[in-house]
Amino acid sequence: MFIFLIPVFLVLLIAGLSKLNIFLHNKKAGLLKTPLNYTLEGAGQDAIIFLHGVAGSRRYWETITPYFSNKYQTVALDLLGYAESPWPTGEYGLEENLIAMDQTVSDLGIKTPFTIVAHSLGTHLAVRYALKFPKKVKNLVLIAPPIFHSRADAVEKLKSASMVSEMMAMNPIVAPFLCKFHEAFFPMFRWAMPYFVKDLPPHVAMDSVLHTWHSYEISLNKIILSEPWLNSSEQLKKFKILILHGTQDQDASTEDLKKLALVVNAKYVETKGGHNGFLQNLETQVPLVIDFIGEN
Repeated sequence: MFIFLIPVFLVLLIAGLSKLNIFLHNKKAGLLKTPLNYTLEGAGQDAIIFLHGVAGSRRYWETITPYFSNKYQTVALDLLGYAESPWPTGEYGLEENLIAMDQTVSDLGIKTPFTIVAHSLGTHLAVRYALKFPKKVKNLVLIAPPIFHSRADAVEKLKSASMVSEMMAMNPIVAPFLCKFHEAFFPMFRWAMPYFVKDLPPHVAMDSVLHTWHSYEISLNKIILSEPWLNSSEQLKKFKILILHGTQDQDASTEDLKKLALVVNAKYVETKGGHNGFLQNLETQVPLVIDFIGEN
């Protein structure tokens, strides 16, 4: 009879450890002097804000910011719900993300207007931040922006990416359970990730577990799948925008991004690689960003 209680015990154990780890994380994050954790480098007159993607962290940019910090002040943020920033347990969404971003850069005294360089999820936040605070932004560099027309479209595109991507983003039963399992044991998973994720630098792979199911779901449903960019095309024409799209990236079609670039007067460049191709081809892709930002 007791054997039937084992699954119940395991579920309760995972749920308990998950809540404990989130509580301990938020207790530590509560000591931050700004709403979001960050890395600040450089001492230039102009600033660049770096925003990571889903399951990312400010350390995604660790090998990239040195290319800019000799001329610019660089700020790499841990987004709300990720890495060493707070992991909200209640309801939150796009507005809370934007307010946390704005308060952090304001608390740091970052000179405006600045450039935002963003990857994946971060591209959606960058665009919406620029629309909310247009006087604070002058350039947008959008790397691998995921463009989904609907949840069904997202399912199809994520199926093309990988079985794990589809399962984690869309399966309403498997995804929460796997995320709760990783929340319960993330210290162990963190050190193991570099052995399983070979296409990312070890420090980036390690940080990919530093989030919760709640933050993952919020990112997908309330940010990436929220209002389409094309609805704000006229406002976006006010900004200088560069879109970089990897030819093997399955999270957005070339046709969609070319259309987006056309309607917002953005510069569109196809690059080598997939969704993280920028990180894997720094020598060829960083100069594109440097030249773009430096243009008058």
